[in-house]
Amino acid sequence: MTIEAFRARIALAKDMVWLGALIAGFSLFFLNLAFVLVMALYGDKIRTWAQDWLGISALHQQLDEVTGRTRVIREEPGQSYVREPVYLGQPLTLVIVLARTQVGAACRLRQFIPLFTDDYGVTMAGEAMPPLRQIGTDFERLEIEIVPPRRLGLGHALLRLQLEYECGDRTVYEMTSPVGFAVLRPEDDAP
Repeated sequence: MTIEAFRARIALAKDMVWLGALIAGFSLFFLNLAFVLVMALYGDKIRTWAQDWLGISALHQQLDEVTGRTRVIREEPGQSYVREPVYLGQPLTLVIVLARTQVGAACRLRQFIPLFTDDYGVTMAGEAMPPLRQIGTDFERLEIEIVPPRRLGLGHALLRLQLEYECGDRTVYEMTSPVGFAVLRPEDDAP
């Protein structure tokens, strides 16, 4: 091999390297352009699929449920109670402090059902009641007169409300926190 042939091969190798670099550069450019185009058109679908595949969506949903971010209402802790004494067979007054969440701001309360649980753990439903009024996003104190079911006997009981909301095209059910009270005979309160 002569020096001229060696130099020709070196020049050819240089040209091949430059040509390879040029092809690789254009390939990377067009590959990047295709990636940007695909992400612009289908990015949300790809992101949702990846989150579902990894289980991130389910984790976010569980976290939202635990923290209450998906609830329609929120309660002021410790502010709700039943006005006592409560006598057997007589109506009672529930005082409850509620506010609508940002999620529930567009929802409308259709009705609520009082649920009573007695000393034996038996839950009984009262009569479904229409809302007194719709509440806003600030806490409001409501006084609701409720007639307990006839089967509710003497002793300790819990009361909570099952709320039925219309949120757009779907119905959402929520429960308030339970409130405890005692059911007495009318003569038990005599001095």
